[in-house]
Amino acid sequence: MNGTVLFIILNEIIVNKLVDKDGNAISPQTVKTILKPSKEEKRPNTDKRIDLNKLM
Repeated sequence: MNGTVLFIILNEIIVNKLVDKDGNAISPQTVKTILKPSKEEKRPNTDKRIDLNKLM
């Protein structure tokens, strides 16, 4: 199964089975945005990142 098919299946499951915290349906576009890999240039610089290991 390639990534595109897996993404479509995951998107369908989330849209059809889950709701947001207010009970509203989650749109396919929202799921697409959340699951989209971020671009390296959009990530915070290493000195501005929060180190979760230090918080645990």
